[in-house]
Amino acid sequence: MSTASTCATGGPPPTAPEQPAAALGLLPQVAGLPAEQRDRVLSTAAAEPGRRPLSLSAWVKDVRHGVVSTTTSRPATVADAVPAPPPRKPSTPPCR
Repeated sequence: MSTASTCATGGPPPTAPEQPAAALGLLPQVAGLPAEQRDRVLSTAAAEPGRRPLSLSAWVKDVRHGVVSTTTSRPATVADAVPAPPPRKPSTPPCR
């Protein structure tokens, strides 16, 4: 999967098996999907082979329904994505 992800993202290969699914989940079109459908779409990048979809045609159908909508008047945008968690505050105050 590292060659495919490098081609798809233009970045370096992932260093952990969870990274491709995490990156895919950050895409606005995927992040804005209902949780169950998002989980099915992300399953293709699962680190464990047993969690990957058996049928890629069903997976493509989920992707297509998430990215190409016939029920909305506009495509998904960044505003539709799940917001990122706020940055953590340092546990100790800075030194003076």
